[in-house]
Amino acid sequence: MKVLFLNLPYEFNISRASRWPEKTKSGTLYYPYWLAYCVGVCEDYGIDVKLVDCITKNFTLEDTLNEISSYNPDYIMCETTTPTCSYDYNTLNRIKDSFPNIKIICGGTHPTILPEDVLNKCYGVDIVVRQEYDFTVPEIVKAGGDSIVDYGQLKDIEGISYRDEDGKIVHNIDRPLVDLDKLPWVSKVYQEFLDCNDYAYAFAQKPMIQIVSSRGCPNKCNFCSYPSTMGGRLYRLRSVKDLVDEIEYILTDMP
Repeated sequence: MKVLFLNLPYEFNISRASRWPEKTKSGTLYYPYWLAYCVGVCEDYGIDVKLVDCITKNFTLEDTLNEISSYNPDYIMCETTTPTCSYDYNTLNRIKDSFPNIKIICGGTHPTILPEDVLNKCYGVDIVVRQEYDFTVPEIVKAGGDSIVDYGQLKDIEGISYRDEDGKIVHNIDRPLVDLDKLPWVSKVYQEFLDCNDYAYAFAQKPMIQIVSSRGCPNKCNFCSYPSTMGGRLYRLRSVKDLVDEIEYILTDMP
């Protein structure tokens, strides 16, 4: 089984993984780190994966379709946000029209809160993964074995929404929050699939790395959607050793 992780193309540079999905005037552009963490987990499960950032590659829809055709995946994993969803729906519908046998999985802030909106408005999406999907995606892929997962195999997978064989939308129970020390180092995924010079943060010199030291937040800032969607209101930390070990890896093993 092969999974193509796509940071979907858009009309201009945006950061779907940031608290507001846009490239700022200061030039900040986030890594697609939610996708990248899931890529690392899938690799740990022995799944054949590829991560393509269509934003930094300036891919058009046609470029994206060519990438899909070249890699020939069984699954596509992507994200959408509320400001970009209409554009993303059109993109995903075109992908489904071109490759009807590929299962498309979609996660992120918007699908987490409005999974029915995604499944009703975008026929291209087969499965919505809600909240933290790091271990949900490999579970979906592994459930299918050597073939594409079917409806019967989805019923016990936590944290997903999908259409059953009758077209009815089913919401499985939520998945427990992730133990952050069980996540692989995302810096290794960046090193394998991305160019660190493509990303920027206003307060950091280039090249720079963005890793996650915690998830969740108890606060209610009105510009940030993550506490109420992906990470929850419970603030969770990685262990000091795991975090420092990754920082040391970045400093010593990445160019």
